[in-house]
Amino acid sequence: DALPISLTLSARKAWRLPFSSGRPLEPTSIPLTTVEIAPPVSSLPLKVRPTSTPLSVVSHTEADVVIVGGGMVGTALACALASSPMFSASKIVLLEQRPPAPLAELPSLPDSRVVAVTPTTIAFLQAIGVWDQLKARSGVFRDMQVWEAEGTGHLRFDMSSELDSLRSSPLSFAPATVSLDGLGHIVENRRLQAVLFERAKQFPQVNIVCPSQLDTIEGLKKDIQDGDTPLPLLVKLKDGHAISARLVIGSDGAMSQVRTLADIFSWGWTYEHHAVVANVRLDRHNTTAWQRFLPTGPLAILPLWEDMSSIVWSTSPLEAQRLVKSAEPDFISHLNEALLTRSLHETPSFWTSTSSAADQFVDPPYVLGLTNKPWSHPLKLQHADRYASHRVALIGDAAHTVHPLAGQGLNLGIGDVISLAETLHTAVATGADIGSLHVLQRFENDRKAANIAMIAVLNFIKYSFSSSAPAGSQSVLDLPWITSRNAVVSMINNLPSIKREIVKYAMGDGQLNKLKQTFGGLL
Repeated sequence: DALPISLTLSARKAWRLPFSSGRPLEPTSIPLTTVEIAPPVSSLPLKVRPTSTPLSVVSHTEADVVIVGGGMVGTALACALASSPMFSASKIVLLEQRPPAPLAELPSLPDSRVVAVTPTTIAFLQAIGVWDQLKARSGVFRDMQVWEAEGTGHLRFDMSSELDSLRSSPLSFAPATVSLDGLGHIVENRRLQAVLFERAKQFPQVNIVCPSQLDTIEGLKKDIQDGDTPLPLLVKLKDGHAISARLVIGSDGAMSQVRTLADIFSWGWTYEHHAVVANVRLDRHNTTAWQRFLPTGPLAILPLWEDMSSIVWSTSPLEAQRLVKSAEPDFISHLNEALLTRSLHETPSFWTSTSSAADQFVDPPYVLGLTNKPWSHPLKLQHADRYASHRVALIGDAAHTVHPLAGQGLNLGIGDVISLAETLHTAVATGADIGSLHVLQRFENDRKAANIAMIAVLNFIKYSFSSSAPAGSQSVLDLPWITSRNAVVSMINNLPSIKREIVKYAMGDGQLNKLKQTFGGLL
């Protein structure tokens, strides 16, 4: 086979020529300063040359897939492709600017950056071989309770009453496929990232280039006159390294450089809210995900382990700043007041009196103290106009960011991974070009529909329970709406069939078939 040779000329122009022992190169009068035979992808070092390397010395290699961004979603995709038998001989390059902290160096106290993972996401993590490392240090929530500060309506999902019916469903959640010990688990971001990164290193098909920084991508659709072309893209790094790829995946976050280079427009808005995040100690061991809708935004308490839980409190930027700067006793006092104060409006409902014991309201826990300093970050919605372009696909936050009120951010990203892996698996099996826009549009159509539906649901919930007025100052004109939404919530709480569908949707039921098709032998 012809080996690629990178020839750097004195004029500082790099040429890539085919070379074979049976076909000598034509003589040339141009003086050569460097001749470098590019190594195969599998032999690339973990760390590329330092950025001080002169750009005239260009190392060039080839890959099937280049993943830009080695966060949780990007690294999960690398592991997913490498786990598929269709990619056993493929070359996958993962580019990341900063390596995560090693697993052995993580502190004993939990990180305040956490994610909720659904049973379908857990099944995926099982398939790529990382869940056992994560489960031991995760918090399971077996129940969920949602209620508000402006009425008596509430929703309670008692998993002990739902599991039997979910397990017996012929279409979803077979026990052999998904671990049904609860509605989901809470996992630390940094631990998940570290475990995924270590797992990716174990696959011979995956080459991690870290630290690395993307410079540009040549051959994108905007540079092509007549649609698709069999030519690969050329991914150039800022240190002069270049990688040709049949497919480039943008998993480089909300400020995605890949999305920008591909001229993919994104739309969205800020919520004018900040999320205050911290870990706390409670007066009891917690296995319930609690969420209370306050007039200024939702407050969630998510179980970790022992007596520790994580809080995510969405509120106005000014209030968030005040909370973050407050002393611990004041913070805890405000938190317990927001969590435990009785409803501002009593809205009796016929449905409240007919609730079963499992559906009855349960008093939330009392917060005793902090385990770390609270911090905050702004909340926004962002959605890419397209998920796919010529030889480019976007996943995770590069394609969409959503409000955290239902804890679906990572699960949507893993949904992208499952869908894209299944799409590429099918393309390889049928001999199709994995970078073809026709192939990638199948992934886009699938995930855009699912993600936009979730965005619509989250925004409906968010705005339905939001109020610009301070607590206790709503006018009499607000009461009909408050009473109506409390009655609807109470009604849903007493309709098991609807609650079961909500549970299945939240647990990621829609992605199971794709997961089974791509990773069936690994589940």
